[in-house]
Amino acid sequence: MKWPWLFIVALVISGVLMTWAVPQPSKLRLTCIDPEMREEIRYLVIAGIDEAFKAHTKQLFDVWMKDSDHQPERAMAGLHKSMEAYAEAKAAALAWSLPSCKSEDKK
Repeated sequence: MKWPWLFIVALVISGVLMTWAVPQPSKLRLTCIDPEMREEIRYLVIAGIDEAFKAHTKQLFDVWMKDSDHQPERAMAGLHKSMEAYAEAKAAALAWSLPSCKSEDKK
């Protein structure tokens, strides 16, 4: 039962990403991060998105094995929705960036 925890962690990471992706002017506070840390954060977010997609795909198949009614249509409908979400989340993660630090700008 390792995958539910990975799924939860991936959802939390994705939620944080989506919160940052939609700026709220009154609450917008961005901290600069050095380039190495920025890429490490991006890698972790993408890894979380990947793990969530894998976990969801496994869950769809688990449901299919337990309940064959209207399958594979139900599984495919769920898979198409998750593929759209995966693609959007991954694109947002790749486009996302914190502002550069002032020491970076001087280089």
